[in-house]
Amino acid sequence: MRAVQVRRYVKSPQDLTVKRLPDPIPRPDEYTIEISAAAANLSDLLQIQGHYQNQPPFPFIAGSEFAGTVVATPQRRRLKTIHLRRRRIIKRDDNDAISNNGNIIINNNTNNISNVNSSSSSSNNDDDDDSRDGDDDDDETESNDSSESGTTRESKTRYVDGRDSFDDEYHEEEVDSGSEYEPFPVGTRVFGAAQGAFATKVCVPAIGLRHIPDGWSFRSAAGLFSAVPTAYAALVARAKVREGDYVLVHAAAGSVGLASIQIAKAYGARVIAMVSPARAAPRPRTPMTPMTPPSGHRAGFSAAPAHPAASSPRGAVTTTVNRKSRAALLFGADHVLSYDEPDWPAKVRALTPRERGVDVVIDPVGLVERSIKCTAWNGRVLVVGFAGGAAERIAAAGVLLKNISLMGVYWGGYYMHERHVVDEVWEGIMRLVADGKIKPMEYCDEEFVGLVQVKEALLKLSKRETWGKVVIRIPKERMKSKL
Repeated sequence: MRAVQVRRYVKSPQDLTVKRLPDPIPRPDEYTIEISAAAANLSDLLQIQGHYQNQPPFPFIAGSEFAGTVVATPQRRRLKTIHLRRRRIIKRDDNDAISNNGNIIINNNTNNISNVNSSSSSSNNDDDDDSRDGDDDDDETESNDSSESGTTRESKTRYVDGRDSFDDEYHEEEVDSGSEYEPFPVGTRVFGAAQGAFATKVCVPAIGLRHIPDGWSFRSAAGLFSAVPTAYAALVARAKVREGDYVLVHAAAGSVGLASIQIAKAYGARVIAMVSPARAAPRPRTPMTPMTPPSGHRAGFSAAPAHPAASSPRGAVTTTVNRKSRAALLFGADHVLSYDEPDWPAKVRALTPRERGVDVVIDPVGLVERSIKCTAWNGRVLVVGFAGGAAERIAAAGVLLKNISLMGVYWGGYYMHERHVVDEVWEGIMRLVADGKIKPMEYCDEEFVGLVQVKEALLKLSKRETWGKVVIRIPKERMKSKL
């Protein structure tokens, strides 16, 4: 396979190289995915520079989000099977309810519960299937220093009662790959997250995979695994956003920002979007395209107007006419303001009834202190990240005097602490996707094709010259003759 391998930290993405490596060896619980598209994230940029909180040992393959096709399922999957008929003999409180109508499985390596009757979506044709190879010129042949197959950890299957305690009896069953329990058969179109997404292949456990929604291309789905559930968990699970709320979205043209706009609008809120000021646009490698939705899913969109305010709701404010403002408006924002406004908190308040301020703030940047100035009584401020730099120090007086709820949102933590919330979030997201209320958000002003252009995608991201999710299309590898 080909991959962007990091053997030492780099100062700039321009120092990255594409190498030919042996195909990855899956562990017993892992699927092998042929990658068709990979998303570029700020975390990827920080990781290759050695500044991210999760730094894998050298050498490692960069990248974390992808979309592709299952080409191999786990060779042997040890599943713990719990039957409802066995659960019914366990003493339960009268108020306890059995919430599952079928068997439940617990994946051995995660100890997480999921329904075995999950369905898999059919494989659809995608515009990303391409036989040309974009990486031949930069390939370097390297041998794999070591390989690690991984082993299955031994543990007992226990029966779960209504209070999630355990019975002493157990029954263990081994199920071959391809059985009726298989959630991702060979050929399934999936998106997900795993270390090593800037490659032509990656190995991923089931917990890191999801089915690509019907009508979505690989490029559209490549950036779906992180930004959208972060926004949904923040606004719905944490802030309980509701109809009539005024929501302030920081970094609104980013992937979390555009996801937040769509989710807030789906719940009946009014959205005030904050974007960075316009910069001189660099000359693109490919012609600039109209800011229309990606080709994978156009339903419900209309072409972007020549001026973003032309189709804006009455009273919309656009102080800087740039691509980010247009993106925020296109994806549903009611008002757009720029950070170069001298007193943007006052302008935010002016857009709310009686200048009371916004009910919800979602902040992936690190602007809590200034946001409190335009937050209403009983407002909810969601701290999602610190893309603007170091973690912010916050004066508590404003939080106290306005009765504000200051909430952290760590999406990855839900997988460790509240696994049921993960399932609820994805169920909610897929309902909105099916209803056409969440649409693809990949950056389409220019195209990045092949692993050799990962460096350009990350460089563009580092300069804050993009909107939405930056995605690199990864063509299929050509089969080389052994003759």
